[in-house]
Amino acid sequence: MRAAPVPYVLLMLTVPTALVLWAFERGVDPTVATAVVIFGSIPVVLAAERLWPHERSWNRSHGDLRTDAAYVFLVSPVLGAFLTILLSSIFLGRLDPLRQADGAGLWPHEWPLLLQALMVGVITEFGQYWWHRLCHTRPFLWRFHAVHHSSARLYSLNAFRFHPADAVVGYIFMYAPIFALGANQEAIGIFTVFDFVFGLIQHGNVNVRMGPLNWLFSGPELHYWHHSKVVKNTQHNYGSTFILWDVAFGTRMLPKDRVHDPSDIGFEGMERFPRGLGAQFLSIFRWRRLGLGGD
Repeated sequence: MRAAPVPYVLLMLTVPTALVLWAFERGVDPTVATAVVIFGSIPVVLAAERLWPHERSWNRSHGDLRTDAAYVFLVSPVLGAFLTILLSSIFLGRLDPLRQADGAGLWPHEWPLLLQALMVGVITEFGQYWWHRLCHTRPFLWRFHAVHHSSARLYSLNAFRFHPADAVVGYIFMYAPIFALGANQEAIGIFTVFDFVFGLIQHGNVNVRMGPLNWLFSGPELHYWHHSKVVKNTQHNYGSTFILWDVAFGTRMLPKDRVHDPSDIGFEGMERFPRGLGAQFLSIFRWRRLGLGGD
């Protein structure tokens, strides 16, 4: 398969980031700007999947498109808005006296905005790494996270497929420390856009060969292995955007002696896992009845 030019992939990441930065400088509400840029990036990545597919069969619906669309346009926006309001009300209000007392708060607001966004990324990725790792090593938590792995193909919309409970706790692991530190809302918005667009590419059916960048980013070549049916493979490459915490804790995996088989996606027993949105939400209560094992 023809590989996507790396400069094009970098443009898919940098243009949305630049757009949201431009919007912030013109006083657009960070939440609105972030949401518009994220959803505006979806058709761009979908187009790249048609131009440079990693696996052509993944561009055909596997009976999953309607469910994934519901995650994209219903579940994700509602959860995102709810969690942003919740964490803001909890942490920003409680930390106001502290900020007034020391004049600056705990966050380095004097740093350049992009450097602050990078700091947001490093900290949020640490929380995300450990929550993600727990979901793959604790059977009860796997019941929730299995929703994300319940597709027989990888394409961009898979990035939104999460059980609400998994998404809520994961978001708290990622962003509670950032809100508690009093991070700049614009810095959070910049990294959030980069992280979401990267997630579309990471799960996308785009033939990307990142070379040495696979030591910095948790790109598609690494993420294919994470979505393997083989349990020991899934317990690697937990990073959402960066791979640095996998490197630090010894869970990075990119074999040199073999390539990933496109049919090796999902998990054992997935044929018994429900496909509909509501049934997937309730699957945690029907786990044993579905024959997916006990705890």
